[in-house]
Amino acid sequence: MSILLRQVKIADPVSPFHGKVKDVIIKDHKILSIVDHFVGNADVIFEKPGTIVSPGWVDPFVHFCDPGMEN
Repeated sequence: MSILLRQVKIADPVSPFHGKVKDVIIKDHKILSIVDHFVGNADVIFEKPGTIVSPGWVDPFVHFCDPGMEN
């Protein structure tokens, strides 16, 4: 499956793309390419003005309550 994130702003201080608006192509859960304007097909196209992408987000307040509190 391929996903195209069209014209998203990249927020990653260690990336050469930091602060730039690009098309991001993801295939099989990996970033395949970051380009100015992608020409081609994708299974899913996400296009929402003002979208910002950045590396991995984690919710540090998640509680799995295991073991215990299964109710």
